[in-house]
Amino acid sequence: MDKRYSFSIDTTRRLMKFRMWGFWEEAEGKEFAKDFNAHVDKVKTLGEGFYVVVDASNYPVQRKEIQDVHQAGMQYAVTSGMKKSANVVGSAVSRLQLRLLSQNADTTKFGWFQTEAEAEQWIFS
Repeated sequence: MDKRYSFSIDTTRRLMKFRMWGFWEEAEGKEFAKDFNAHVDKVKTLGEGFYVVVDASNYPVQRKEIQDVHQAGMQYAVTSGMKKSANVVGSAVSRLQLRLLSQNADTTKFGWFQTEAEAEQWIFS
């Protein structure tokens, strides 16, 4: 199965970026969780605090099992030293899903945007 997500790390800015798209099955969610945590572990070694930009602009609302994976990932990032996470969303429904998933975390660390440029501007402001 082809992954419907990708990661990159900008070591200079301590920035982890990832994109997600399509509908996921439970196995893909489990694989993503491992990859996500491994990338968080890499970026947190670059210095004090790190940032995340999520491109979910082509990522529809997911089943509860997949939402739980994302919620656990958000919590892991926060407890690992994430300063801010900027989420690029394609629809109001996607924005609502991500807001609900982050409701148990410090909401000042999360922002929602229409473009990646807006997301990065907020992160580094």
